Amino acid sequence: MMQQFENDSKISNLDISKWEQNTKELEIYDKCEKIKIKIIFTKDYKIIYSRNSEILRVQYLVIIIKSDIIIDISKNPEILINLELIRYFKWQGEYGLENKKCGRWIATFQGNILKDVGGYFVDGFKQGIWKVIKNNFWTKAKVYLIGEYYNDLKRGQWKYIQDAKIIYGGYYNNEEGYKKGKWVELGEGFYCDSQIIYRGEYNKKGIKIGQWDILQDKNNGQGYISIGCGYYHIYSGNKIGRWVELDERFQIDKQVMYSGEYNKNGKKVGRWDSMFCKYYEQEYQQIGGGSYDNLYGIKVGKWIDLWEGFKYNSQITYNGEYNQDGVKVDRWNIEYKGKSFGGGLYDSCSGNKIGKWVDLDEEFWSDKQVTYSGVYNQYGKRIGRWDITLDGILIGGGSYDIDSGIKIRKWVELDEKFDLDTLIIHNGQYNITGKKVGRWDIMQDRSGNGEYRKIGGGSYDCTLGIKVGQWVELKEGYTWITYVGEYNMEGKKIGTWVEMDKNENQKRGQCQYNH
Repeated sequence: MMQQFENDSKISNLDISKWEQNTKELEIYDKCEKIKIKIIFTKDYKIIYSRNSEILRVQYLVIIIKSDIIIDISKNPEILINLELIRYFKWQGEYGLENKKCGRWIATFQGNILKDVGGYFVDGFKQGIWKVIKNNFWTKAKVYLIGEYYNDLKRGQWKYIQDAKIIYGGYYNNEEGYKKGKWVELGEGFYCDSQIIYRGEYNKKGIKIGQWDILQDKNNGQGYISIGCGYYHIYSGNKIGRWVELDERFQIDKQVMYSGEYNKNGKKVGRWDSMFCKYYEQEYQQIGGGSYDNLYGIKVGKWIDLWEGFKYNSQITYNGEYNQDGVKVDRWNIEYKGKSFGGGLYDSCSGNKIGKWVDLDEEFWSDKQVTYSGVYNQYGKRIGRWDITLDGILIGGGSYDIDSGIKIRKWVELDEKFDLDTLIIHNGQYNITGKKVGRWDIMQDRSGNGEYRKIGGGSYDCTLGIKVGQWVELKEGYTWITYVGEYNMEGKKIGTWVEMDKNENQKRGQCQYNH
């Protein structure tokens, strides 16, 4: 038998018979936040996860035995949706006859075996009692599910487990593996500071029906209270009638809900209000909203939309108008705490941004009031020079190609953790295809007086735009500790990486990478 490490995962299945080489952008969780990464499906059956030109993980879908390559089709691969899982989670087990998984498979996280996680394969199928992780498993949300598989299908009772305690669950149909009957489920972003559960019923085909309640533990383990609810049609499973539902990014500092009505076809109609509650306060206040067309369920007329990154410390709204086709038109203003921070015009036909705009940084908040200003062409692409400002002071920027709208030539960009405390920027070049190439320096203003000095950096491959050779980069989660080490020609960390203090003259530790 051959031992194999499988990078299995937790969300959407892929049909390997329809495999195509391509690249997709995926929204995943980074702890309790949502971020965007790229996943690349290669012609040699690999899935490559990457972010900001760093390869996070390579998921191999082949087994190599005596130079023969065999595609592992015992189970179609799934896509991980959590950054810590992408980096640190692995399945380990064996393949037997006909290269099918067999025997006990176990799981590791951050290099440590997860106690009792896993189960047994028989002839390539999961069988018997299994303990698996929830799709948003991370260090502050170590939630498991335990139950029985039969030929890879869940059946019977499945329970959520947290801190060795059973916290809800329900039953699966024994024939098709559908959820059935009464269930209490955890919210997608469930973790210790954002405990949301959903309570309701599934029919025999695994479709939600009847009333579903949304509950929240607002008192740190002292009990759940109802904060929303609504009905699913008993036959179609569509949402119908009056609903109070949560924003898809609902969490402790973004307690946003929407209230309004669905028609019989499951479309939003009439007036919908946006409501916000501060931290552990009980009362929600209206902060936005507008109307949906009663026939097609599209936004029409004047609206106050909440910014995608809306939170307690970034309460930003977009104010403007939709036409009868649900397209943004004319002037839209961006407001923060009642003050205009940007905006621009939308084309009345295409709905594209056009002309001069002031956009907010994706991570805009009270300590990172960063804006981007420049011009959009008729196709909604940024072109020419764009400036990056912090509190109105120019701190970076660069140029977009006038035809393709991709970054080209010299740029000064902000580090993803940039704010008033970190003040870290990256300085380098893009080639004509929009890939980082050559030397890029990491700079920091440690004194806060506008003087940036180099604290790290390295080189990008001139063809693929991936990190290669020796790099000095910041340790994840820190702004003053750097790691010194090397990337191979595939953009993977190799060898020994040495941790340095902020004066770059004292070793603090090291870690080893093997590929």
